[in-house]
Amino acid sequence: MAANLTPVETCAQDPIFVAQYSMDGLQDRLPLIWPTSPDTPSSPKKAYRSHYVYLGWEDLQNSSAWEDLSEFDLILRLVDFNFMSC
Repeated sequence: MAANLTPVETCAQDPIFVAQYSMDGLQDRLPLIWPTSPDTPSSPKKAYRSHYVYLGWEDLQNSSAWEDLSEFDLILRLVDFNFMSC
């Protein structure tokens, strides 16, 4: 009965959703870009202890790499946060 499906199960049954948002469907559009409004002010900090570097998504083609990644780590591979303007 469809009413008892979780949202994840419902999405998994939608072939268009699966085609667009599976790794195969996304990889031609990766990395996804996280735009920032051009009127976002610069950070007042001049230096940071860490520096963001986009890690790339190529290692995600190996399904065993997914086992050790948290959802946060996965997002860091799918989205490039370096772009600072819309």
